[in-house]
Amino acid sequence: ALLGQLSPRRMAMLSDESRLTWLVGAATEVVQQFGLAKRRLVVDLSEGGLMSLLCLRLMCPAPEKTARPMRRKLRRFLLFAREVQRRRGEVSGWRFVVTGGCRAIGEEMLEAFWSRRGMRRRLQRGAPKLEFARSSWAASPWTVDAVIAEPFDSNTEEREGDLTFWQHWAQVDEIRPMLKAGPRAAPLIWPRQFRMRAAVVSCESLWQRRRSLSGCQVGEIDVSCMDVLASPMFFPWAKDDDELLDGSRAMFPCDMWQQEHEVFLHSPDDAAIICEVDVLEPLAARSWQPRRLELPKELKDRRGSLGVHAIVTWIEVAAPRSANDLNAVTWWRTADFCSSERVGGLCRFSLSCYKQGVLLARNPLMSSGARSSKRRRCQDDAHDFIDLSVNFSPAKGRVRLKARWSDGTDF
Repeated sequence: ALLGQLSPRRMAMLSDESRLTWLVGAATEVVQQFGLAKRRLVVDLSEGGLMSLLCLRLMCPAPEKTARPMRRKLRRFLLFAREVQRRRGEVSGWRFVVTGGCRAIGEEMLEAFWSRRGMRRRLQRGAPKLEFARSSWAASPWTVDAVIAEPFDSNTEEREGDLTFWQHWAQVDEIRPMLKAGPRAAPLIWPRQFRMRAAVVSCESLWQRRRSLSGCQVGEIDVSCMDVLASPMFFPWAKDDDELLDGSRAMFPCDMWQQEHEVFLHSPDDAAIICEVDVLEPLAARSWQPRRLELPKELKDRRGSLGVHAIVTWIEVAAPRSANDLNAVTWWRTADFCSSERVGGLCRFSLSCYKQGVLLARNPLMSSGARSSKRRRCQDDAHDFIDLSVNFSPAKGRVRLKARWSDGTDF
C-alpha cells in the first residue's frame, strides 16, 4: 500500500530492468569485496534503504520453502540476547544504517524480506542487520567501512539528473571524518566516480517557445512586459547576477524524449566528457578545462536544414571496480538513446528515468528556412565548433556552463 505513495517517475525507476540490473551488480561487488565473515559498518544514503536490501538479498538468499514459525519463548530469548550484544558493542556481522528518506516503505520492505526467511535466521549470530536512522545520525570517527547509495533523491527527481550526484558528493563529504583511513582499511564508496557528457542538439520548436515577448501582441494587448518575469535558467535571453560575474549560465531540466529534436552524434560514446568527479576528494569549488564540441564535417550539409539550438548534458556513473581487475571501469549512463527516424545516422533521446540538463542557445544557428542565404553563409563560416567550460559551486550545489562559438560570440 505504501508503494502507492511513490511518484510515477520513481515507479518507472524501480521498474527499469536495466537500471535494476546495474544496481544489483553494484551491490554484488560490494558484498564480494568485503566478504561475509568480518564485522562491517555500512552507511546507506538510499531512500528506503534500497541498496542495503539488495545486499541483504545477496547475503541471505530466499529458501525454497517458507521457514517455520519460531516458538514465542525462543523468540524472546534471541531478541533479548541480541539487545545485550548491541549494548555491549559485541554485534557481529554486517550492520547497515540507512539515513535516507522513505523510512516507512523501507521498514515494510524489510519485514517482507525477513518474513520469508524466518525469525530464526534473522536473529542468529552473525546475521546482517539493517536499521533506519535519521539523516543527522553520526558514527564514531574512523569506523565506517563503506558508503553506498542509489542515485536518487525525491527532492530533486523533477530537476536535471546531475543534481542528485552533486548532492551525493556533499553527503559523502559530511561523513568523511567517520570513514576508515589507511591502505589496509580503505573505505568503499559507491557511487564514487561520475562524469558529465554533453552534445549539441537541434530542437527549434523548443527554442521558439522560449523566445522573448518583446514587441509581441496578443490581439491588441502588449505582452512584452511579461519578460521581466522570465527565469534566466529557462529563457536564454534573460540574465542573472552570476552570469554578469563570470559569464556562466544555469541549465534547466527537460525530458528531451518528449521534444522534437536531433542529437549531433552517431553514437552516445562520441559525446564530449566535460567534467569528471571523484567524491573521495574534498568538496570544493571546481572549474574544468574547456572542451570543444565539434560539429561533424559530414553533417555540415544537414546542419543548414536542422540548426543548432541547445547543448544537452547527462551523467555517467562508474560501477564498483572488480577485485579481479581494478583497472577495468564500466560506466552506466542516465540517458537512453535511439536512432533518429528523421535523419539517418543521428541519435535522439529515448524514454528514460532521469531528466537531462539543457542550455538553450542565445545565438542559435537557425535552420535554412529561418534565415537568409547570406546570413546562413556567414554563420556557417563563424560557427564551426563550441568551446564549453564547466564550473561547480558548493554553495549553490549545481554546475553552470559557459559556452562560446568559434568566433568568440556567446552561444
